[in-house]
Parts: sequence; structure tokens; C-alpha cells
Amino acid sequence: MTGVVVKNNNDLMDEFKEVLSNKNIQKAYQLIFDLFSDLKKELKNGNHKTISYASLYHGYLDMTYLPVTTEMLNNNGLKIAVVFNYSLFQFEIWLSAINRQKRIEVLEMISKRQWKKYKTVQNNGNPDAIIEKVLKGVNDFNNKQNIVSRIAKEVFTFIDDIEAFI
Repeated sequence: MTGVVVKNNNDLMDEFKEVLSNKNIQKAYQLIFDLFSDLKKELKNGNHKTISYASLYHGYLDMTYLPVTTEMLNNNGLKIAVVFNYSLFQFEIWLSAINRQKRIEVLEMISKRQWKKYKTVQNNGNPDAIIEKVLKGVNDFNNKQNIVSRIAKEVFTFIDDIEAFI
């Protein structure tokens, strides 16, 4: 490993402490969770379907996601994940399965029926997702309500499309 400096844990924690000394980091991180909190309310109140969701996953600064499902999705071993991907700094919606076998079955069904509405995840770069939909243009963090409304609309459309396919 030429040229790569491996830091010990104390060095890592010192660097982390230094980064956190800028209080804006915490404020920005909190904004992500506020967006997801508002999104949960919007999803609960804004659709004709009964949408349920599990606890928000805070992640390890790799992603934050909210698992969302409907009765139909749940009965078919599927769920939706609304994701904030930190490394790409974007919101995404994933179709996921309850396990890897179900994921393979759904990928095969999509291929067999030649459904082209969404691009499937065929590699192991994301073994949890069947479909990843990037939400383009959802980046005006000064307008939190607009972000929440746009994401909710995209989630509702995505769910409708998936349920129609099933």
C-alpha cells in the first residue's frame, strides 16, 4: 500500500472531532432527518393508499433511508426505500425485496416480462436494490417543503408503477 497512510483510531477520532467542531455539520445532518420526518407525514397524509413505514435508518454517513411499503408490496415480499445517498449526495428510491432469493425472482420476472419502465440493478454494487431511481433536481435545500413534496410525489408514482406491474 504505497502512498496510503493508515491512521490509528486516535488519529481518526481527532480528525472526526475537528470536523464536528464546525457546528454547521450537525445542522446539515439534522436537516436530512427533518426532511425524512416531514416526508413520513406527507406519505401518511397524501395518498389514497395505506402506506406504512418502518423506523428511519440513520446509517453510517453512507446513507439514510426510510423503508416504505403498502399491503400489496408487503404481500409480494417487496418494499420501497427512500434513500439519501451521502457519497453521491442525492435522493434515490429503491425497490427492494425481503431477501436475496426474492430479489432474484423479481429480477427474473422483470426480465421475462421485458418490463422497461425502470432500469434494474444487475450488479452486486447494491445487492439490496432491484431498481434504483435517482431523483434528479431535488437539491434546493432552502425549500424543504418543495423537496418533501417532490419526493412524496415520486414515491407515490413509483409505488403505483410497481403495483401495476405486479
